[in-house]
Amino acid sequence: MSKTPLKQSKEKNSDAYFLEKSKKTITRNDQSEINLTHETLSSQLTMRTDAVMLRFKGDEDKTSNETLRRLAKMMQSLKRVSKVEIKCRGCELLNDESLRILGAGLKRLSSLRSLSLDFSNCRNITDEALSTFGETIKRLKSLKSINMELVSCQKIKGKGLNNFGEGLKRLSSVMSISMDFSHCNNLTDEALMHISEGIRRVNSLRSLSLNLFSCWEITDKSLKSIGNSLRRLDSLRSIDLNFSFCKKITDEGASSLGEALKRLSLVHSVKMVFYNCRNITDEFLCILSEGLKSSRSSLKALDLNFESGQVSDKGLKYLSEYVKHLNSIECLNLNLQACEISDQGLKSLSESLQKLTSVLSLNLCLQYGANQITDEGAINVIRSLRNLVLLQSINLDFFSMFWCD
Repeated sequence: MSKTPLKQSKEKNSDAYFLEKSKKTITRNDQSEINLTHETLSSQLTMRTDAVMLRFKGDEDKTSNETLRRLAKMMQSLKRVSKVEIKCRGCELLNDESLRILGAGLKRLSSLRSLSLDFSNCRNITDEALSTFGETIKRLKSLKSINMELVSCQKIKGKGLNNFGEGLKRLSSVMSISMDFSHCNNLTDEALMHISEGIRRVNSLRSLSLNLFSCWEITDKSLKSIGNSLRRLDSLRSIDLNFSFCKKITDEGASSLGEALKRLSLVHSVKMVFYNCRNITDEFLCILSEGLKSSRSSLKALDLNFESGQVSDKGLKYLSEYVKHLNSIECLNLNLQACEISDQGLKSLSESLQKLTSVLSLNLCLQYGANQITDEGAINVIRSLRNLVLLQSINLDFFSMFWCD
């Protein structure tokens, strides 16, 4: 059987947004965009003051605080800029002072509606940088979208993030918040509680994404804090949470997320990743399924990943009982690789799948590990797809099913 890769429900910012390092000139196009690199910013330039978008890509070896001072100074004349994207991945010369300098420039952009900052792998960024930046976002009254990528910033732990949380509280009109702390191995519950406390006050929020991949130190306290915030966000439409390799979390904390979903009847997209979370079991799937019932008439996309977890046929049966009521679902992703699924679990899933007549995209991954799936279980799933007349994309991965002798 051929397999068509499933389109991701959410695409991350691509490097295509930025100029290559070798590019030496400013790009100005019909949309009044200004694209800058370290080289162009270091030269004497005359900026067009009617630009509405500013993009800057730093150089790992050259971008320093002095570079950002030039960028901040330039912002003084850009009164109409509504979107800023700054990418400084792996810039070793940047530190806490960098965000203070940058913040001084951003504060002057009274029309700013979208802000994206990427300081991933900047090893000298600490809690103090986020605390300082909290003062900046308090001033950005027009902001609708904020995206921060701090991948592998190992010095970010949690102390001092109270001010950043206070800044989030002031974003009264923001509709989208995305924060990537993946591989911040020292991030603590304290940090997540400050951030969650800030998010819970943003009543206008429509989309929330938190990537906590490999944040080893967070526990159920963080999940409970996030859950308490979610239940207050009545306008929320999209949820994307990644807890992969967070080995200290359990069903107790995760259950607060399921309970929160009971109050979010308008949600149309839910993504939760618990890859290699060994303490997440069938108990959570039961609570999650109950929580999702409130949004079954509005939910368009559901993406759940429990790979290498303690999920068995029992948990899949809970989930299957819920899935069959998703009369508006268009995209369904389910990853149960290396779990404890057998043909019996697939039978429950198959009976539910055949009722999803609105689904356009289906992705099921159930191979490897403890899964005891035979041809019988796989064939049951395939037969259940006969009624899915709108199906456009399908990816089915079963243990050894596609091997040929």
